[in-house]
Amino acid sequence: NHFKYELALAALERTKALSQDLCGEAFIPEADDYNAALKNTATNCLANGDYQPPWFWHGQQYDGGFKAMDDDKKCEALDMEKWLEYAEEMGVSPSEDMYFQVIKAWASTGSLEGLIGGDGALGAEELAKKAVLQSEGAPN
Repeated sequence: NHFKYELALAALERTKALSQDLCGEAFIPEADDYNAALKNTATNCLANGDYQPPWFWHGQQYDGGFKAMDDDKKCEALDMEKWLEYAEEMGVSPSEDMYFQVIKAWASTGSLEGLIGGDGALGAEELAKKAVLQSEGAPN
């Protein structure tokens, strides 16, 4: 499962249109609606299908040091970060889980850039800071 910003946006717009057409009501997305697009059902499973706790994956991507960033992983992380920012622009306060999914995408690149950001991207470190500030009640 790869996240694509444009597909998520199209699905959200289609949901809004269907809500209006079928129910006569405006659909106003909440944090859970934005977060649903970021969910990867395979997140907590090993290659053999066994369950792993959410913290299990931390650090494995850095075994042997930093790596060059894979273009596919970078595009996915950028799209996920863009989705989180879009939710904020729409007046939604992203949940800790939303931040976690985007942080995880950047960290999974195994690259230094994925951790510290660059080229307009926040990266895992800055997103983690934003998540902590938000959980403490500070504005974004």
